Amino acid sequence: DPQKAGPTGALGDVGTHAFNLLEFLSGQRCTQLNAKLTSVVPGWGLDDTCVVQLEFDGGVDGLLWASFAAPGHRNGLRFKVVGSLASLEWCQESPETLLFTPTDGADRIYRRGQSDNRPQTLTFTSLPAGNTEGYLEALAVLYADFAEALDAGAQWRTATSVPLPDIHAGVRGVLLSQASLESHQQRAWVPFPR
Repeated sequence: DPQKAGPTGALGDVGTHAFNLLEFLSGQRCTQLNAKLTSVVPGWGLDDTCVVQLEFDGGVDGLLWASFAAPGHRNGLRFKVVGSLASLEWCQESPETLLFTPTDGADRIYRRGQSDNRPQTLTFTSLPAGNTEGYLEALAVLYADFAEALDAGAQWRTATSVPLPDIHAGVRGVLLSQASLESHQQRAWVPFPR
């Protein structure tokens, strides 16, 4: 119901999470976008599928696809970052592994909890390798980080070993929905509000 949910469906619900993840992982900020919001389920009042072309700082391209109407995709949050020397790929359905594909060598699969992981990631590993540690544990770590930040008061930004999302990340999700809706209605690229 748009009166209760707001102007976007799949984009505003699950697309914003993928967008925040993409900006966080890439370290880039979206500068403009071109969006198509569709509804393939009859009678659905909001978008159930969206495709958003993104342009980031320095002209870097990105693509976001989110859908409530994608049979066979079970909470299929995933990302792929393609660089000039290598690509990285991660999928929430296989959260224990990160695929690293360099142009000059063999593919490498990094697994959670191994000694070649960055020290800060090992801090958040509570189970030995081979024992799946997933979604609920990730939320527990995030909540523990938020608690540390609250205890730190004014120094909250440096209280944890990894950066925490803040109100600005939430606002960027709202801006994504607004700009995408505008782009869809105009069938044009629109600037991403700064």
